[in-house]
Amino acid sequence: MLPSLQKKKITQKNECKNYQDNATIVLRKNLYIIFMSSLSAEDAFQRIHKLNIPKFLQINICTTIIECCLQEKNSLKFYITLSEMLCKTDFKKKKFLEECFIVILQTIHRLDVIKIKKLCIFYGNLLSVNALSWKILKRINLDLQTTSSSMRVFIKNLFLQLKKRIGGELFLKILKKIDILSSTNESRKSSDSDHLVTLENLFKILNMEKLFYEYTRNIKNGEVYTT
Repeated sequence: MLPSLQKKKITQKNECKNYQDNATIVLRKNLYIIFMSSLSAEDAFQRIHKLNIPKFLQINICTTIIECCLQEKNSLKFYITLSEMLCKTDFKKKKFLEECFIVILQTIHRLDVIKIKKLCIFYGNLLSVNALSWKILKRINLDLQTTSSSMRVFIKNLFLQLKKRIGGELFLKILKKIDILSSTNESRKSSDSDHLVTLENLFKILNMEKLFYEYTRNIKNGEVYTT
């Protein structure tokens, strides 16, 4: 490639990136204004819809909502209701919030306990009304020996939220249906007593020892947990 053409291509690429960055900043400002001035979640939903946001910027709706959840003290219900409406009317918004959940799992160690608990309330509510896929729970590492203290706080509080909202019996059925323990079974054996003790403590807190006992019974037999 000729030097002049290569330089022109680099310039165009930089201009495109600058445009996206500036567009993101403008969009986030507009979203903050909508959130702060809307009379209700329904009002905010309608106003967001009228923005006609380009596809490449739409994930910013979800990331901005989550950031606001972490900063606000008394507006969690507003953001939860808004997110539920977005997820149930637009499959892409649902997928974006699920992608955000995975990012949160990877960066949970950066958050303090208060913010972690807010995230648990936020995602616990969305899962309990089936606004998100329950399969995202399979992305949680239940190997408590290798997780950070922040991750253990997240797991405990999220599971408590879900049990509280849908009931222990239904929550147990869902955990078994999505086979949440399968990845742990494949990497751990029952001889790892420390790991089993930490898992047992988690399920005891949830008053769900039944799931733990089924889990240990299966891995003692060298089986993968199935429903």
